[in-house]
Amino acid sequence: MTNSRSTTTVALLLLATTACASKAPTFADRFITGGTPTVNVGGVVATIYGQPPTRRLAAMPPVPETRVVGSRQSSNLSSLEASSPTLQGALSALALAPTSENYLHVATSYSAAGVQDKAFDYLTEGLTRDQHSAALHDALARVWRDWGFPDRALSASAQAVYHAPRSAEARNTLGTALWALGQRDEARGAFEAAIALDARAWYAWRNLCELALAAGRTADATSLCRRADTLRHQSQETRR
Repeated sequence: MTNSRSTTTVALLLLATTACASKAPTFADRFITGGTPTVNVGGVVATIYGQPPTRRLAAMPPVPETRVVGSRQSSNLSSLEASSPTLQGALSALALAPTSENYLHVATSYSAAGVQDKAFDYLTEGLTRDQHSAALHDALARVWRDWGFPDRALSASAQAVYHAPRSAEARNTLGTALWALGQRDEARGAFEAAIALDARAWYAWRNLCELALAAGRTADATSLCRRADTLRHQSQETRR
């Protein structure tokens, strides 16, 4: 009788824990990821990336079950592709010229529409044609990160940094992957490296603010967030 009650109690505790975990905010909710990467492949490769980072997995791992369920329904995809001029243009450009830039454009168009699995497909296909594309590696890292696979995101973002050591956005993506793995000091270093490359990288300033908040450094966080908001506003004004 005692064993039966103990088993029931444990089961109830597990159910309660699972329910609480399902309501927790996702990692993607906490970070500013910036827009489409602007890649500058010039400069000297950073010392810590003196050798090309190797994949942790022998082959591309299977896409996780968390892919968007409805995105594989052909009717939904057809409707999306018919109603989105941006996606139509991207697909047409890719059909005419299968370049890494056009694969990235298609992938980011699908991603913006919430169809991450199609974005993943085009990113991986693009990388089979151009393994040196920092922009494709960076975008793939973001997909893995937002799916909840920071270790795979870290591998992809390290590739992006290797191929584009002067890209602030690639460093920022690397920082978010490191933070997701619990490596806060290393994440801070990546965000600071992004700012060193581009002092106007507001998304990196914002992530430093989030790090300060997590560490309980409220005064620092306030200053960093104000800087990020100012730079973001200036960036939006410039685009108008």
